[in-house]
Amino acid sequence: MDFSIVIPFYNRLEDLSACLESLTRLRYEWDRIEVILVDDGGQQLAGELVSRFADRLPVSLLRQEHAGPGAARNLGANHARGKWLAFTDSDCTPAEDWLERLASALDSSADLAVGGRVVNTLSNIFSVASQWQTNYLISYFGASPGRRGFFTTNNFAVPRRSFLAAGGFDAGFRQAGGEDREFCYRWSTLGRQFRWAPDAVVYHQHRLTWTGFCRQHFHYGRGAWRYWNLRGQRSRFLQGDLRVYCDLLWKPLSIRPLPRGMAVALLQAVSQAAIAAGYCVEAWSARRV
Repeated sequence: MDFSIVIPFYNRLEDLSACLESLTRLRYEWDRIEVILVDDGGQQLAGELVSRFADRLPVSLLRQEHAGPGAARNLGANHARGKWLAFTDSDCTPAEDWLERLASALDSSADLAVGGRVVNTLSNIFSVASQWQTNYLISYFGASPGRRGFFTTNNFAVPRRSFLAAGGFDAGFRQAGGEDREFCYRWSTLGRQFRWAPDAVVYHQHRLTWTGFCRQHFHYGRGAWRYWNLRGQRSRFLQGDLRVYCDLLWKPLSIRPLPRGMAVALLQAVSQAAIAAGYCVEAWSARRV
């Protein structure tokens, strides 16, 4: 078997249904893939939904007590049989040639992690700003020569045995976010390689409001504290990389029309404030404990 597609989810069954529908259109031999869904302890039971796809997809369903997406992905990986793990999210719809493109980028002889391109499909300004930021960080940290790789878990493939040998994702991040960043750092310290595969496309429908946008980046800040704490470099976050912060503020101004670009730039400033707040709150909470 080539691929085990692992998808964690927490409620939002409408999104999951759209994701599964897109997987039925994958151009790949069904006997060479499996789809593993992991219910992260949601209140909306997915059994009936999954049964509707049982005759069109080689799909299985696992369930765990609510422990976050990192733990859910690890559970799926532990039950997987494929040579490679392909991760995506329940609010994503992979392109028809997604697995073909990943397979072309993966190297059977190497411990190679491959990340594909994620395309936002919503006009919601908060969704646009969030995905723009993620794509910029991937291009800066992941696709730049001489830098450690970084890919997000909604479009990411890795050899299963090597993933398990590396310890999988750190489940301690829970809802804070950052387990993908920490895994990529750990992967690079093991001397393993990364490859960018922009033709392996996943479409993202991440519905955000002002509150959701701020909450998401606040949690990213909490995850950032854990990330730097695990590396023993807690003060490094506040030093940061000045070029990244500058780029986040001025590069969106190239987005057209200009008012839209200005709105994205403003939201980058808001996101950094929320991240800093989350970092400080997590640091204070840890100190109190």
